[in-house]
Amino acid sequence: MIAHTKPIEGPMPQTPEWNALRLYDPDREDRPLVFGASEAAIACGVSPYEQPLELYLIKRGEMQREFTPEQQQRMEEGLFFEPAIIRCYEKRTGWAVQRDLPMYFDPVHPWMAATPDGIVPGKDGLFAGGDTVVESKQTNFRMFDGDDENKFGEEGTDEIPVSYLCPGAAANGGTAVRDCRCSRLCQRYEGLPCPPE
Repeated sequence: MIAHTKPIEGPMPQTPEWNALRLYDPDREDRPLVFGASEAAIACGVSPYEQPLELYLIKRGEMQREFTPEQQQRMEEGLFFEPAIIRCYEKRTGWAVQRDLPMYFDPVHPWMAATPDGIVPGKDGLFAGGDTVVESKQTNFRMFDGDDENKFGEEGTDEIPVSYLCPGAAANGGTAVRDCRCSRLCQRYEGLPCPPE
């Protein structure tokens, strides 16, 4: 039998404490550096939006993230549509997704964190084994154009852009959950769970 380790609960997202944890702080002895799941693709060099050097400078407080009005709007829309995307996923799968979760820290690697969009608790309850992290992604038809690792595959496949796969894998690490699903909402506003059952 596999031993399940419960993650350490941290602050709720978008709070001052949550934002402070995202920067390097040598005075914070227990966690001087935290990498969130959303930064995994950047750290791995597969993000289309930021480079690893930028993340390093941001973490050190030597650079500020700057977003164009269009990028800011896309982020706001992603947060706005997140509940609808999760509801579409619940309808499609029949699974109840627990939302409004705090940041979690891996109990073994204190620098690894995740603030999952949702988690489907296993049959014995949250973090008792068998949980599934659900990542909610708003996208547009361009993410379906072409046939490469940076695009979604056809509906019913497990083909997820590598820049989305990295945060999902990191969310698994930060929460000590072994399974992750990505639910996407296309510009046509269809909830498409992937990978399939």
